[in-house]
Amino acid sequence: MIVVVVTAVLAAPVGATTDDMARLPVSSRFLCTNCHILADPQAGSADLNDFGFDFLGAGRLWTSELAQLDSDDDGCTNGAEIGDVDGNNQLDDGIEFESSNPGLTGDCSSAAWEHMSWSELKDLFNGS
Repeated sequence: MIVVVVTAVLAAPVGATTDDMARLPVSSRFLCTNCHILADPQAGSADLNDFGFDFLGAGRLWTSELAQLDSDDDGCTNGAEIGDVDGNNQLDDGIEFESSNPGLTGDCSSAAWEHMSWSELKDLFNGS
């Protein structure tokens, strides 16, 4: 009986994480680490990173508001990093996987910069 309860409790986070990954336009490259600090939340702490907290705050849904945020404060919007700049839950043309991790500071790739607006690019150079 105890084994069944423990197994059910341990299996719950994996199901939720799998469901959450399916709610993003793509999560094939970074999987759990889009939202979590560890690649395997069951291996230890399942702490959320900043994008994970923002995703949770958005009702665990990918929205245009979430796409416009820069959760990890690395100069790229979440949408640019995920590959859906406008947040319509449709991958942008030619995107097959995340260009960088929306929950990892300093992981803004050049591919994500291609989707930044002129004002976002100017802000990077002006230090705003």
